[in-house]
Amino acid sequence: MDQLLKRFFLFSCLIFFTNWAYAQAGSNGYITGEGQFYSQEDDSQDFVKRQLLFNAFKDVISKELASMGLDEKLFWDKFDTKFENYFVGIKEEEEKRAKKDANKATADAVTLAKESRVKRYNLKVKYGNITRAISSYSIKTMSRSPKVPSSRYMAVSAKVDRKILADIYSNYVRDGDVCHVQNLYVALDFGLENLTWMDIGIVAEGDLVAVLQRYWKQWLEKELKIYVDNVVFVDASLREKISDHLRLSSPNSSSQAATDSAKTKIDGEVGGIEVGENFFNSFYLKMNNVISKISEDKGLKKRKLYFDGDFVIVDMRVNQVIYSYDFNKEEKTFSYANNNVLSSAVASLVYQRPLSQLGSFVKFLKNYPDMVRTLDLSVVGVKDVSELLAVKALLSKFGQNLFFNPFLKQYDGANGTLTLFYHGEEGKITSLIASLVNQKVNIANDVIYLKDEKDPFTLSIRRQ
Repeated sequence: MDQLLKRFFLFSCLIFFTNWAYAQAGSNGYITGEGQFYSQEDDSQDFVKRQLLFNAFKDVISKELASMGLDEKLFWDKFDTKFENYFVGIKEEEEKRAKKDANKATADAVTLAKESRVKRYNLKVKYGNITRAISSYSIKTMSRSPKVPSSRYMAVSAKVDRKILADIYSNYVRDGDVCHVQNLYVALDFGLENLTWMDIGIVAEGDLVAVLQRYWKQWLEKELKIYVDNVVFVDASLREKISDHLRLSSPNSSSQAATDSAKTKIDGEVGGIEVGENFFNSFYLKMNNVISKISEDKGLKKRKLYFDGDFVIVDMRVNQVIYSYDFNKEEKTFSYANNNVLSSAVASLVYQRPLSQLGSFVKFLKNYPDMVRTLDLSVVGVKDVSELLAVKALLSKFGQNLFFNPFLKQYDGANGTLTLFYHGEEGKITSLIASLVNQKVNIANDVIYLKDEKDPFTLSIRRQ
């Protein structure tokens, strides 16, 4: 623990110093970066250019990391490892889908390999959005080798935002894996009480929803670009599929058939974005907004409105609510002398209400790991739920450097189950659980002990 804290402190100091030194120098210099790519016969010009530009940016970023005194090799090793772990799941799903698709099932292996190669390269260019550290650039030259036509070359001159690059570096090289999912699905619900849509200057609900979707989508894509590839607002059909998935993959659904059915895939275009992955690599944001009329002054043409609502965010990989918020209740008076002004004012208020807490969710994701494994920990002989929550709190405390996340799954009055979500080797988790032995769970000094040393995943409480 002490060594980990020392490394973290030294790393933080290094990041701070390099940023400070850069700011003091006021450098606005450009760096030359070179990129190479070996193309294949069917590669489009746009595809080749995209790969060359990415590789040239990588060269620029490597040079800048070196000049900041940071380990560029470690950074790219971490980046490549995280991407490969991310892509392997996508490739497996593609292979499963190909077996079910009659046309693809008859396609030759070479064709499928080409498609997979193109998708892999395209996804890697977008993965983690690391090129956002490039604040400006120009392409100096782009050519191909006369002797080896498949060998392409590009040189760029680019400027790097060191603060953004330092943040990216920190996210990739620190202990624990940063969360990354393919999709954030968003479902919006609106309710009116004691008023109609026309009472707030809007002809139909769809008019308000369309505006809010456009601006919330822009905000979410910008703020979550490190963690999420696509932001998708769901329609009724997609919402039903998501609900089925969450229901069938819940802990209460024990049949294997239900679990298999839960792995529903979405194919085709959704909101202009190609969505081909299953729900197990996504988040789901469900937002509810309620607008009520409190009073109305017809003489002054004013209405006092009341705004309420909430949102929850579910990690669909583990079917758990990971973040939720009840909006602050708000009252505001609006003039309805001009419907356009009224509708704009209401839309602006509704748009702003969740942003602060959605911003807090973005910060939350910095310490939310890319969890791919789960196990259940039984706690028997519990007097009340507070003891179970004490065990949960100890797990979180002892596992904070691993970004460990336990969730309360079940409690029947005497026994409980905590679901542990983690990334890494099971040995680390068993060691962590063992470290809880003799830890106090209440003011009576009752402590945790292993009920059976041969079963490291069942804890009990020893009464004093």
